[in-house]
Amino acid sequence: MIISEPQRKAIQRVLNLANLPSEITNANQVEVIFENPWLGVFKRKVEKKDDVKGYHNLRNTVREWLTKLIEGGDLKRGEIRDKVIHDFSEASVETAEIPVVDMQGEKLRLQFKTWGVPRLAFDGKLNLKFDAEPFLSGIHANVLYGMILLFIDNRWRNLARCAARRGDGVCNDFYLKTKQLRVACSPTCKRTLRHQQIYRAVKKIRERKKSEPKKKKARRRSAR
Repeated sequence: MIISEPQRKAIQRVLNLANLPSEITNANQVEVIFENPWLGVFKRKVEKKDDVKGYHNLRNTVREWLTKLIEGGDLKRGEIRDKVIHDFSEASVETAEIPVVDMQGEKLRLQFKTWGVPRLAFDGKLNLKFDAEPFLSGIHANVLYGMILLFIDNRWRNLARCAARRGDGVCNDFYLKTKQLRVACSPTCKRTLRHQQIYRAVKKIRERKKSEPKKKKARRRSAR
């Protein structure tokens, strides 16, 4: 599974949103995650920085989607796939305008809706490809785009939740498995998980050694 750097970052932004703490107190906590991909004039600014209800709902929705991708069946994954594709076509739409001349020679400006900048290119076999660069003009569009990328080549199969202990609980952060990080979301959690495994292994060895004398005594009694 090969993921380009821009696509990897787009997916990671979705995971970063899902991993935000339960309490979002300011819109900047969410906006800072999605600063880089915004395209200049298409960026939509959030006026009310303390109005975070929408961000709470979006984060919770993303958590639900990612959980279903990991634990749900094909039917649930199909529902999520259809949902994000449908919503993306609406969330990322912008009004474009081009100058035209009618049959009478009058100059007009034609407006139409589009979700990206059209692009023509040839692939490695010299086949003509037509696609578009998404505008991604808002946080919602960015999230939906990142979710769509998870369905390419079944990338969702590499989604996981971190099981390392953190404080009084479990980390539980969402992450995309890589060669370096397959069992935990970060090097820190990977070390923590390794320490946990060593602790459990040592504990089993100690318990086994403690139980051995008792088993010997029991065998001697049964032999009499």
